[in-house]
Amino acid sequence: MTNKKVSALIVDDSPLVREVLSDIISSDDELKLVGTACDPFEAVQIIQKSVPDVITLDIEMPKMDGITFLKKIMSQHPIPVIVLSSHTASNKQLALKAFENGALYVMNKPEVEDKKSFLEYSGRLCELIKMAGNQSGFQKSNLKIKKTHSETEINTNLSRLQQLVKTRPELIAIGASAGGTMAIQSILTKLKGKTPPIVITQHMPVGFTKEFALRLNRLSGLEVCESEGNEFLQAGHVYIAPGDKHLRVIRQGGKLKTEIFDGDLVNHHKPAVDVMFESVATSCKSTSIAFLLTGMGRDGAQGLLSIKKHGGFTLAQDKKTSVVYGMPAEAMRIGAAFEEIPLDHIGPLITKFIN
Repeated sequence: MTNKKVSALIVDDSPLVREVLSDIISSDDELKLVGTACDPFEAVQIIQKSVPDVITLDIEMPKMDGITFLKKIMSQHPIPVIVLSSHTASNKQLALKAFENGALYVMNKPEVEDKKSFLEYSGRLCELIKMAGNQSGFQKSNLKIKKTHSETEINTNLSRLQQLVKTRPELIAIGASAGGTMAIQSILTKLKGKTPPIVITQHMPVGFTKEFALRLNRLSGLEVCESEGNEFLQAGHVYIAPGDKHLRVIRQGGKLKTEIFDGDLVNHHKPAVDVMFESVATSCKSTSIAFLLTGMGRDGAQGLLSIKKHGGFTLAQDKKTSVVYGMPAEAMRIGAAFEEIPLDHIGPLITKFIN
C-alpha cells in the first residue's frame, strides 16, 4: 500500500512560472498537481472542487494580490501556503507580511540559469511541499501571538526553570522555521540591552533575512543584524544567519565569534539550525541556552541534543503555541530539550536569567 500523495495548487499570474512549477511538481512521484491558477479567483474555483494539501502562491498578481488572498485563505479555510517571491526590495517587505499572515515558508521564484541550480531548486521545493502537506500540526490559530498564561503562572514557571540554570548564560541560540518570524519578534521585543549575545537561524531565502533583521532592529531594544561573519559577539546584539549561508559560532582567543560559510543543504536547509546549534555546543559547552521554536521538519533537534549533552540548557516551544509543531516535537521525541515552554514565557525567562 502506497502513501497518499501530497496535492498542490499553483497560483501565479506568469504562464512561464506556472509551466515550470507544474513540471517540477509533476516530476515527483510523491506529489500530485491538482491545478494551476492565474489569479486568486481562479484558485478559489479550483479549491471548491478539490482542496489541495498545499498552495504555492505568488505575491504580486492582478485582480487580487497574494497577501489579500492569503488572509482570506487563512480566515476561511486554512491551508499550508508556500509563497514564491521575486527577489526585489518591495517583495522582501511583502514576504515578511506573508509570514505575518500565515505563510509557512517563502522561496525565491525558480531561475533556470543552469541545470545544477535548477535541479537543486526543484528538489528543495518538492521537499518543502511534502513537509508542508504532511504537517498534521499546522495551527493557524497560533499565527497571532497571544498570551496564554497569567503573570502569576508565568512567574511561578520561570522561577522553577531558573533554578535549573547554574550560571549566567554566555550565549543564547534560537532556531526556527515556519511560524518563526513572528515568534522571534515576540521574544526579542521583550528584551533589553543587557542581554547576552543572541544567534538566530530562521529558515528564509537569500535576501529576505537582511530585511527581517532590519525590521527586528527597528522594533526591539537590541542591535540586530544579518551576520556577515568574523564578528566578535557582543552583549545586546543579535546575529541572524543569512539566507543562503550557514552560521556557526567559534571561539577565538577566549571570545565567541561568528563564522559564515557556504556548504551543502543540511536537513534540506541552508542556513540550517543544526549547523549553528552544533557549533554552539562545542564552543560554549555549559554556558549556552538554546530554544528550538515552531517549524516544519526535524532541523535543530539533533543540534539541540548536542547542546544538552555538552551541559547547555535547552528548551523547545510547546505545541499549544507553535504554528507548526514539527521541529520542537522531534526535539522532545529524542530527549533534546529539558522541557517544553510556551512562547510567551521565553522573553521573560531570558530576562530572569540575566538579572
